[in-house]
Amino acid sequence: MRCRDPPCRSRGGRTEAVVAILSPSLPLPTTLAAGAGLPSHLLLNRERPSSLAACAAEVARAAASSFQAGIGGCEGSGDVGGRTGGRRSGGSGRGKSRGAGDAAGERKRSAGAAARPPPPHSPIEIIKLCFDFLNADTDTTSTMLRWIMAKLVKNPSIQSKIHDKIMAKTGDEKVEVSKEDVHGMPYLRAVVLEGLRKHPPGHFMLPQKAMEDMEVGGYLIPKGATVNFMVAEISRDEQEWAKPMEFIPKRFLPDGDSKGVDVTGNKGIRMMPFGVKRRICVGLNFAMHHLGYFVANMVREFK
Repeated sequence: MRCRDPPCRSRGGRTEAVVAILSPSLPLPTTLAAGAGLPSHLLLNRERPSSLAACAAEVARAAASSFQAGIGGCEGSGDVGGRTGGRRSGGSGRGKSRGAGDAAGERKRSAGAAARPPPPHSPIEIIKLCFDFLNADTDTTSTMLRWIMAKLVKNPSIQSKIHDKIMAKTGDEKVEVSKEDVHGMPYLRAVVLEGLRKHPPGHFMLPQKAMEDMEVGGYLIPKGATVNFMVAEISRDEQEWAKPMEFIPKRFLPDGDSKGVDVTGNKGIRMMPFGVKRRICVGLNFAMHHLGYFVANMVREFK
């Protein structure tokens, strides 16, 4: 049944409530706990939960409370037979006591409910999916869009060039740039890729924990240590990129110096805004489409 009250609907201030819940959670995945670099940090964490863990738990509780109302709106069956006080055949049904017909109907409805297969996801799983969608998808894409538009504002020559490309592809009569138009503009894709190179959505990766003692590059990483690195610095390496701190979209054109660069990491890792290999972001294609679509339409309308 169609959801009648999704948690992201703006009615009744729901949007503001969701934003208020998500805002403190955005830096959590890449924030190191206080004392994470100290040998005794595990002991400290055992004695008193870190503020990071406490904040994450509070965000989870608030998200569950907010999304629960929306999930409840999706669970109603809307079955008229399940409502009380309805009309019965041969009378108005008002002021009458429950009879044999009502009891039989109740048993029939109970048997039908028992025969239904269980829902594929529990309420808590749906809450987590909603939270992941809003947090991991919406915020990262909007952050990337802001960076790209800021770079175009600071580089009017690039903005004019991409505007000319868009107008040549779409003309003046079109209301908006379509998906097909976006796929046919290599310079637009180059602008998006250069934005991802210069300012990936996350400066750090999601933290990982060492499952055993290991040595990497001559450094000992003890079991249980939190491991992270700066993703953005990979794509700002002067040994890999010419003028890495400048915004130069043409480097991602066929004749540019980034020939062979693959954001999936299958052909070597020179940038990894979406991660790489098996654990790459599942929304890569979705994000690339959205970024190209919004950049094209915003440049076309607001140059």
